[in-house]
Amino acid sequence: MRGESDAASIFPGGAVRRIRRCFLRRSFAPRVAQREASTTSSFNSPTFRFFLSLHVSHSPTHSPFICIALDRIFSPILATSIPTIDNALPKMMQLRADSGDALQFKYFTYDPSMAAAVIFLILFAAITSLHLFKMIKSKTWFMTPFCIGGLFEFIGYIGRAACAGQTPNWTLGPYIVQALFLLVAPALFAASIYMELGRIVLMVDGERALFIRRTWMTKIFVFGDVFSFFLQGSGGGLLSAGTLSSINTGKKIIVFGLLLQIIFFGLFVITAALFHIRIRKMPTQQCYDYPWAKHMYGLYAVSVIIFVRSCVRVLEYAQGYDGYIISHEVYIYIFDGTLMFTAMCIMAWIHPAEVSHAIRVTTARKQPGSEHGGFVELGRTQNASRMDQL
Repeated sequence: MRGESDAASIFPGGAVRRIRRCFLRRSFAPRVAQREASTTSSFNSPTFRFFLSLHVSHSPTHSPFICIALDRIFSPILATSIPTIDNALPKMMQLRADSGDALQFKYFTYDPSMAAAVIFLILFAAITSLHLFKMIKSKTWFMTPFCIGGLFEFIGYIGRAACAGQTPNWTLGPYIVQALFLLVAPALFAASIYMELGRIVLMVDGERALFIRRTWMTKIFVFGDVFSFFLQGSGGGLLSAGTLSSINTGKKIIVFGLLLQIIFFGLFVITAALFHIRIRKMPTQQCYDYPWAKHMYGLYAVSVIIFVRSCVRVLEYAQGYDGYIISHEVYIYIFDGTLMFTAMCIMAWIHPAEVSHAIRVTTARKQPGSEHGGFVELGRTQNASRMDQL
């Protein structure tokens, strides 16, 4: 029979007869023909061949029975998406002769650069250390997610360096580390940026310039950012499963998470711009006391950088694993590594420590008996100084 001849080309000698006897043994005569036809169809099933190629190299004795059982479960689900074993796999997977035709990941379509990975590893280690020092010294605790994001970038480039050292025999661990940590780090940067805007509003006492309450604004944007973070993380985790369905599902989840991040960033920039315009038209006394505009421009710059990076990432995953962006290493360093390092440098240069200090000073001045205690002038204009003297 055709099913037997096809299966015989896969199994070692005598395995086909053993499988048939396993399914036909202790069966009633009227059901023999039905079981034989069912077993033969399993040999021809693309799902059966897919599971067999994954499993036969590890357990050649029991693989046929396990694969037939899996075929009975998954064939109805995968029938429309896996017509043959040849086109069932994405570009990132291939059959490698040096591993006994076992199905393996092709993690990269290029050889990762060790020099580039080490350079960015050192850069992110340095800038993250600077942020940690400034955060602890100034007690700017809302910058904690930002520092964790820098740590994620550092770990991600350790993973890329490890991948470069394994070329061409890459393993799953370093690949997942670099893919996942570099993917989700900007979401942590965004969380601190959202919280800084709320504190700038508090610093200048400008809540009336917002179209939404300050506390609600921070909660909404941070919630959207956290949701986007978990979506991207879960999608990145699914990529490691190695099956067609999990890879496609993971890619869709990542794209959705990135799109959600882009939407929230767009709304954030609009909110910040409206606040900026309104507070300039109706400035408070604190607007003359503190250099709030400098921090707003810093937020704009970092937001645009992360926005551009997220757009490129969406395009990367939309193109698929045979796309132009993911197939060229230079783009991850230009539109991810360089942009994220620039964002961290901007935040280190225009650090929110000044905002936290101004809030503490304002709070202290409002307390009874502390109207003048502990006050430190931060960028006062001459007009504001004259008003104080009066």
